[in-house]
Amino acid sequence: MLRVLPALVLCALCLALPAQAQRAVLSGAVTDAEDGQELVGVNVILNREDGQQFGRATDGDGRFAFGGLLPGRYAVTATFLGYDAYADTLDLAFGDRVMLDIALAPSETAMETVTVETERTAATSSPAGLVQLRPADLAVIPSPDLSGDLAGVLTVQPGITTIGDRGGQLYIRGGTPTQNLVLIDGMRLFQPFHIVGFYSAFPAEIVQQADIYAGGFGARYGGRISSVIDVKTRNGSKQRFGGSASLAPFLTSVRVEGPIVPDEASFVLSVRESVVERVAEQVVGEALPYRFGDAFGKLHFFTGPASFVSLTGLRTTDAGTISGLEDQTRIDWTNEALGGRFFYLPTSLAAALDVTVNYAAYRSSFAPDRAPARDADVKSFGGQFALAYFLERADVRLGFGGQTLQFDYTFNRRGPVRRERTTEGTFFVEADFDLGRGVRVEPGLRLQTFPAQQRDISLEPRLRASWTASPKLTLSSAFGLYRQEIIGLNDERDIGDVFTAWASIPQNEPTPRALHAILGAEVRPTSSFALGVEGYAKQLDAMQVLLADRGLVRSNGEVFGLDVRASWRRAPFNLLATYGYSASTYRNAREEYRPPHDRRHRLNLVGEFRRGPWRLATRWQLASGRPFTRLIGVFDDLGPPDAGSDFLTAEGTPTAIPETTPFRGLTPAYYRLDVSAERDFDLGLAVLTLQASVINTTDRANFFYYDALRADRIDQFPLIPSLGLRVAFE
Repeated sequence: MLRVLPALVLCALCLALPAQAQRAVLSGAVTDAEDGQELVGVNVILNREDGQQFGRATDGDGRFAFGGLLPGRYAVTATFLGYDAYADTLDLAFGDRVMLDIALAPSETAMETVTVETERTAATSSPAGLVQLRPADLAVIPSPDLSGDLAGVLTVQPGITTIGDRGGQLYIRGGTPTQNLVLIDGMRLFQPFHIVGFYSAFPAEIVQQADIYAGGFGARYGGRISSVIDVKTRNGSKQRFGGSASLAPFLTSVRVEGPIVPDEASFVLSVRESVVERVAEQVVGEALPYRFGDAFGKLHFFTGPASFVSLTGLRTTDAGTISGLEDQTRIDWTNEALGGRFFYLPTSLAAALDVTVNYAAYRSSFAPDRAPARDADVKSFGGQFALAYFLERADVRLGFGGQTLQFDYTFNRRGPVRRERTTEGTFFVEADFDLGRGVRVEPGLRLQTFPAQQRDISLEPRLRASWTASPKLTLSSAFGLYRQEIIGLNDERDIGDVFTAWASIPQNEPTPRALHAILGAEVRPTSSFALGVEGYAKQLDAMQVLLADRGLVRSNGEVFGLDVRASWRRAPFNLLATYGYSASTYRNAREEYRPPHDRRHRLNLVGEFRRGPWRLATRWQLASGRPFTRLIGVFDDLGPPDAGSDFLTAEGTPTAIPETTPFRGLTPAYYRLDVSAERDFDLGLAVLTLQASVINTTDRANFFYYDALRADRIDQFPLIPSLGLRVAFE
């Protein structure tokens, strides 16, 4: 039955098309009238003369479509914060196929009184675990440079935790980093964050929109059981050349974009490179031997009035010594990703075709000073074919795809390298129904198979729903079943998680799965204040946990949590407060314990003041400690007995002895206060921005990593003052 279900769904859609095809179709795109950039999230509303109303928000490509429209006169409006509203009237008859391109002009009044104070708030939330971020959101959080980065905004979300200033690991609502699906223009990234925790592979200047699903994500996403970070990048301007350059003690950056063929093809290039390893001792009085950077490039060109092709490439590099001393406890990693996309929105049908192909590679190594070195490589290649069909009050999406992955890893470089391969095939169908009276329902179904593992087809139902009871109250929920055939392996003796090896589930083990449930409410009692509350639960089954004395151990568990987000906006102030409570529990045949990523409490306070060319921002964060496995001691392992060895003088391998029961210790609490001040100068052809910031203003000694073999505690960054400048040509 499961094998024929996709065919039955396709047949049902094909039978429905003829009846809808006789009705009218309206489709198009919304762009910025000044630079031609596609606008995401624009509200396009149709009001029929009989009082019926239909609405769409433009997608990540600035596109919209209405299908199955009855003949009549329609009033068309398009509204977006910071732009003048668009209004027009259309007369549609049976069989009409209308392509409407809308160019919105920036509103000077709105930009001064609304956009500056409102659009640049720390996050725009949507129901049931989803946070949607736009470029302006990424520049709010104080950082030691002016480039702006997705990482800063992610870390103020209540359900998201990190190790801290170093390490590049992200944990979302009780999930591990390897349980997060990270996409950039459809390409998978296995390690999207830099070794310095202020930065990711996503600088603000290349981001068009980022959808962050902390749980309960729809059927189009799969292969991970915790969360989704889906980043869509901007296209270069097709009208004029522009760019920017910034310089600060941590990072330098350059961006260039412009037309290849005016109005038809464009490019955008972005390169960032760290300088902290060269200037740290002069700035903060101690060495910070971290070198990292990223390079991004994208080509975008129209192949017709309603179709385009894009090619995207990304490379990131990270290297450093955790202890802060040369040639000790070294870690490094590299990401590479290439992808292509073809999108087609036909004028004759309210449908969209979206085809993507992608390649990704991730290489990492960890070489402790007195312990065996470790290496891990991942390679992935795949693609997806998706079709969206737009009805009068519903959107239907379906697609299929496949992915092949290869893993090579070792926890001792002197020993053999383990190689594993896996493949996955997927089919999904999901719909978005507008039931009227503010009710939306989004059912979905995902079929997933793992041929290389010779596993049965995985059937994963999903459901998202929301009810806008009034302009001041929205209720939402999400439920779903998720499976993941790959796992991340960590050594529990590392007090501070810094190395992960990706691997396949052992052949004789079931596929790990998670069941998500989310209930949320958002209240807006006034135009300036919003309060959102979400409760969530996850049931985890067949988790594979690497324990030092037993290898991979099958574990079950559950996660319960509560996220609270409150924002107040009234010019010239923006205030945001988030609190997250999360409790994770794992159990196996021997014991029950808290996993090492279980931070129970996390609090963030963000404030922004803007007046004319001035901007002041501050952030205070507090997080409770994380569990770790206590160590009984350290000994030199001489290996198996050998009659030819001199045990009195031979040097063994230093080895830590963990407690029998894992994760009974707790690291100290983490807190940090950051402040920044900026001033813009209009130079006519360019805008110059100067910034002064202080990270960790209280010079708090936050714990990062403990080197058991050296009995050496390594802390996060100390107090770091910074001066930076940025020049932007647009």
